[in-house]
Amino acid sequence: MKLNSILALALLLIAYSAHAQDSSQNKHILFRAYLTSRESLKYAGFFATMNDSAVYLSSQKLKFTFTHLNISNLQEISYHDIGMIKIQRKNSGGRGFLFGAVGSFVVLESYVLLTVDQQHVYNFNTTERTIFLAVPGAILGGLIGAIIGAWIQRTFVINGMHTNFQTMKSKMTEIIK
Repeated sequence: MKLNSILALALLLIAYSAHAQDSSQNKHILFRAYLTSRESLKYAGFFATMNDSAVYLSSQKLKFTFTHLNISNLQEISYHDIGMIKIQRKNSGGRGFLFGAVGSFVVLESYVLLTVDQQHVYNFNTTERTIFLAVPGAILGGLIGAIIGAWIQRTFVINGMHTNFQTMKSKMTEIIK
């Protein structure tokens, strides 16, 4: 019975993650941007959009898009002036905590359920083993996920070169599709 429920959970997770690879669904992602100019000036804001020659930063929360956007209230920075730009997905630490906690709990709870008949050392029942193994493991996995999520960022070195800027634009296109 327990093995059947674990298999059903695994099949559910596989079915949830399996989707058509050729679908072009645009993601609406909020990015924080930290830009350093070639003259060592620092800019920070939300990465709103970019075109063939500039990036646009906003002080307000705007989701990144390539579609037409009212750029009158945005700060325009030409690729000639960009030394380096770092982008980080907003709330990536919280997202990392969630994925780490859920993943760790599923793995450790599966272990608890699969080895229920094999562990007789301390005479713990399944609920006690879940409390002492899966819950602390989920908290630890969540903390590790939060650290990794907050640490991950993409760095693009432009140095005023149009080819580097076009490479960044193509990578951003891949990210949001």
